[in-house]
Amino acid sequence: MTVTQSPIVKEVLERLLDAEKLKNCYECGICTASCPMVDLMGKDYNPRILLEKIFLNPESVLSSEALWLCAWCYRCQKRCNQALKLPEIFLVLRRIAADNGYLLWSEKAMQKIVENIPLPLVTTLVCFHPERVNLDIAKVLDKIEQMHGEYLRKEKARRAQEVAEEKVAIVGSGPAGLTVAYELSRKGYGVTIFEALAEVGGMLRKCIPDFRLPKRFLEKEITNLKDLGIEIKTNEAIGEDFNFVNLSREGYKAIFIGIGAHKAQKLDIEGVNLKGVVHALDFLWKINSGEKIEVG
Repeated sequence: MTVTQSPIVKEVLERLLDAEKLKNCYECGICTASCPMVDLMGKDYNPRILLEKIFLNPESVLSSEALWLCAWCYRCQKRCNQALKLPEIFLVLRRIAADNGYLLWSEKAMQKIVENIPLPLVTTLVCFHPERVNLDIAKVLDKIEQMHGEYLRKEKARRAQEVAEEKVAIVGSGPAGLTVAYELSRKGYGVTIFEALAEVGGMLRKCIPDFRLPKRFLEKEITNLKDLGIEIKTNEAIGEDFNFVNLSREGYKAIFIGIGAHKAQKLDIEGVNLKGVVHALDFLWKINSGEKIEVG
């Protein structure tokens, strides 16, 4: 498909790309080193190379799946010596790509997400925000769920041939614990998750509101993990219901501790202890637990 220079693209480049800054880019690698998606995607994603392609040949980027893999955490921009606005540039060009029908490439990006990210539905909702580029979020999630189902079926068949004798205990069922459980299960290890609360998910369940992460999608992810053979035990608190000695005696060869950081950070400002001040984690936890809160 041949694409001519779009006036929209030209206007966007003039508005967002600072040519002088880009020419003086130190190529220090900070943007790439700061990016969590690079850790997840490996060679499939490099924000510095993507930025260079946008500067040299923006039309070619519209047909690149890499354009759809920025999760807008802004770590690159915060750490960039030139303060280049990579996430904003990627977002605007993603909108242009969507408006001009380059959705095949978004589907290719979805496949990369499914193959590389342990919780693709959760990550799509919380990090990738399809609605920001006017994509039909229901269709996107349906597509990812279909791709993920096919991928998991292949994983289960492969895993059946690579079963390890050792088993691993995971304490905590937040994003870290679920990710480790998924990766170890793929390697054939027997995995058991121990969760102190009655429900699985940690901060995903307790602190992300429903409008960002409807809990039915979290439940689907947990069901997928169980289908891989991962055992989950709830209402099991370390130090109360079991300890490390117990786990060792039960034959667990390794223990991963992912109990999370549940304590809210307090601002060091005057008035922080006044009546009516509620810290963010506490507020979200109460809201997601169905507790009635007087906002005032």
